[in-house]
Amino acid sequence: MKKLKHLFLSHKKLSQSLLILLLILFSIYWIICYFLVSLALVPSFMEKTDVFETVTNTSMEALVQTDDIRNNRSRSIDETNEWLANVSAEKLSVTTEDGYRLKAVSFAPEEDSSRWVLLLHGYTGWKEELYPIACQYARRGYHVLVPDMRCSGESEGDFIGMGWTDRLDNRLWLSEILSRDEHAQIVIHGQSMGAACALMMAGEELPAQVRAIVSDCAYTDAYRMFAKQMAD
Repeated sequence: MKKLKHLFLSHKKLSQSLLILLLILFSIYWIICYFLVSLALVPSFMEKTDVFETVTNTSMEALVQTDDIRNNRSRSIDETNEWLANVSAEKLSVTTEDGYRLKAVSFAPEEDSSRWVLLLHGYTGWKEELYPIACQYARRGYHVLVPDMRCSGESEGDFIGMGWTDRLDNRLWLSEILSRDEHAQIVIHGQSMGAACALMMAGEELPAQVRAIVSDCAYTDAYRMFAKQMAD
C-alpha cells in the first residue's frame, strides 16, 4: 500500500509539473505571438521599435530605381504639388460601427461631373501617398475621395486589418459619395493592401453606382503576406 501511495503521489507531482510546464510554454508562445502580431499590425507598437522604418526602407529598396523612373516620379511630385496649391479640397470624417473615427480628403475637378474615384492606400500607408494618382484622376474630370484607412494616418483604430476590416469601413465612404451625388459613377482604385481591399469589396453587395474596380499590385494570400511582414 505504501508503494502504491508513493507511486500515486509521484505520478500526481509529475502531472502537476507537466501541467505547469505546459502553462509556461503556452504563456511564452502567447507572448511571442502577441509581440509578432503587434509588430506586424499595430503602427503605434511598430513605431516604438525600428520595424516601421525597416519595412518602409525595405519596400523602397525593392523598387526599381532607374533614371527614367526617378525623373518621372520627380515630375509627378512637381505636378501634384502645383495641383494641390490650387485644387478645391474638403476634409471628411465618418464613424465606423465599432466607434472609430475615420478621416479622408475629397478633391473636386475643375468642371463638375458625376465621375468619382475612391482611392485606397497600402500597408502602413496613408492618403497623402496617393495624391499623385488623385491628381491624374482629377485632371480627367473625377471627384476624388482619399481616406486614411483604420489605424493609418489620421484615422483611429487598434490594428491594421489587411483590407478585411476596411472592406466594410470603405462602404461608409461609398455612402458619403452617394449622399452627395446619387447619380455618381464610381471607380474603386486600390494600391497594394488597398488593392486587396478593393477586391474584397467586390465580393460584397455594392451600390449599382460602382462601375469599375482597379487592383494595383494586390497581395495574393493574406497568410503568406502576414508571415512575411512578421519575418521582416
